[in-house]
Amino acid sequence: MMEIGGSNLDGKYAVFDVDETLGYFSQFGAFIDALNNHYNDFSQVVFDNFNELLDLYPEFIRPNMIEILKYVSEKKREGVCKGIIIYTNNQGPRSWVENISKYFDYKVGTQVFDQIIAAFKVNGKIVQEGRTTQNKTYEDLVRITHIPKTSEICFVDDLNHPGMRHQNVLYINIKPYVETLATSTLIKRYLESALGKNILPQNREKFSISIKKRMGVNNDANESNTKLNLHESNFILLNTPDKSNAYIHANENVISGYKKMGDKILFYIKLFFKNKNKSYKSSRHHKHRATLKHKRHASKSKLKSRRIKDNSNAKKGNKTRKTAHL
Repeated sequence: MMEIGGSNLDGKYAVFDVDETLGYFSQFGAFIDALNNHYNDFSQVVFDNFNELLDLYPEFIRPNMIEILKYVSEKKREGVCKGIIIYTNNQGPRSWVENISKYFDYKVGTQVFDQIIAAFKVNGKIVQEGRTTQNKTYEDLVRITHIPKTSEICFVDDLNHPGMRHQNVLYINIKPYVETLATSTLIKRYLESALGKNILPQNREKFSISIKKRMGVNNDANESNTKLNLHESNFILLNTPDKSNAYIHANENVISGYKKMGDKILFYIKLFFKNKNKSYKSSRHHKHRATLKHKRHASKSKLKSRRIKDNSNAKKGNKTRKTAHL
């Protein structure tokens, strides 16, 4: 990841949270942990095949998120967006977030994220230098990334971070994305893929039992997840209460709702990049004022010069008349 920011990079930036914003990765992480436990070779199974593995479960990616990142990446290519950043409190290893970041590179077809700001601390140990707190704050963000403070930032997160409320930040607060799959579905898709071809037919039942036990699942029917939301005003609130129930289940209505949410996110992001930034307006306003000031100064100088010339001519005329009388 390259470091962004600099004196010549004043402009607009996009910042995204990871968990329940870009997608729902908790169950996917638990499944990977179970695979690691079964194979006892984490790097071989996961890191070498991360993209192919996540491709088996597209439900874990927030609907329309790929399209959103494609749009922002295009704005970066055009020079309208100066950088795209991940700002996360994920408590896993940094490599976990890096692999999620690379997955979106793979899906979009270009490098999406320029920098990752990891959690302040994991298990009591400082992970991200430059952060001063586990809370997400504007000051920590610009300090670590070196984003000019005159720049505008579009910040997308499913949680409320008061420290990110700033006059130069468009805060899009979204409903957390939580989408789970039955563990049997996770296992079935894996076994039917090229990644699971090394599991012999006679060992598949043992594999299934091992995965379910590691994930702490005895009955798929009891699998559910709770979502939360409690947010304030003065920012774009797309995280509204769900009137149905406290749980998210995989059904057409919920998926349709998330797709509509994705459309709203993209709408506001497009609006953010469409509007001319404050620094440009301020610069243009300052230039206009300077031009008027110069014109006023020129007019005063011209008037003063004219008065001096008139006074000089008057004195000369008086002197001529006086001489004639002598």
